[in-house]
Amino acid sequence: MKRTNVIIEEAINKVKVELERIIRRDLPPVIQSSLLPIAGKLNRARLLLTFAALGGGINPRSIKLAVAVELLHWASLIQDDVIDGAKWRRNKPSINYQHGAGISFLISDWMFSETYNRLLQCDGDAVKLINQTIKVMALSELDQELKLADNHVSTYLEYFRYIYKKTAVFFKTCCILGINSAGNNRLLAVQAGRIGFWWGIAYQLTDDIKDLINGGNGLNTSEDFTKGLYTLPLIFLNQRYPIAEKNYTLAEITELLEKTDIIARCLEIRNKCLKKTAQLYKDCFAAHAETSNRSIEDWLSQSISETSLIS
Repeated sequence: MKRTNVIIEEAINKVKVELERIIRRDLPPVIQSSLLPIAGKLNRARLLLTFAALGGGINPRSIKLAVAVELLHWASLIQDDVIDGAKWRRNKPSINYQHGAGISFLISDWMFSETYNRLLQCDGDAVKLINQTIKVMALSELDQELKLADNHVSTYLEYFRYIYKKTAVFFKTCCILGINSAGNNRLLAVQAGRIGFWWGIAYQLTDDIKDLINGGNGLNTSEDFTKGLYTLPLIFLNQRYPIAEKNYTLAEITELLEKTDIIARCLEIRNKCLKKTAQLYKDCFAAHAETSNRSIEDWLSQSISETSLIS
């Protein structure tokens, strides 16, 4: 039998091929050049396909759902960049910067349409789950924008509620969809959702920490900070210095962080989330992960440990 990680990589390649196919089929060349080649690690599709393998095996339905969640994620990023006025996405000029808000929203609308086209080819439960996920994410962003307009600085608890609704809920959904695509084991789906929740929290924490230390390019961080969007390191920093009241530059913020143990505190919290993720996986799925060559447990445990390398 093929190694599990090889099977997943082959499935990811199918997702990339399908994404490229529909982009070339529907969108004009000037837009195609902004979207291709397919960038990023396709983490949400990869998560879904991994849990499909855990749930019984990757199949054509799993591939369709993996394409759907990547289109949905892509559409949400494009809309976020319009709302934030972001000029950069993955170290490249954003769709919003290249083509403006109007075209950006039209592209995202097309992506939403293609998302539901694939969901409807699967089943009603997938549609309901994605609908609820979109609702949670959209209302969370609306609440965040209203707070930013009111110069509100998030608290510790507000931050974690926000990153659950912004990121972890989507990870949770991907894990559940993966299990469901391979069968109808409701218990495994619930357990997968719990893993996705903690993994999503750790993922977003990692991203927010990296934006302020080595490896973060500072492009999106600068835009977020200018808007008043405070991630966990900045929330902790604001408790010691009045950064919400003074016009600190990003360079000054970085210098203040280097004088404190705040990044270390944030990494400790992130690591606890990763340990929770790994323990839930071990408790729930180790018995379901055996293969003749390399277990999914080995591959997934490695992926969890590599969350610190997220780019």
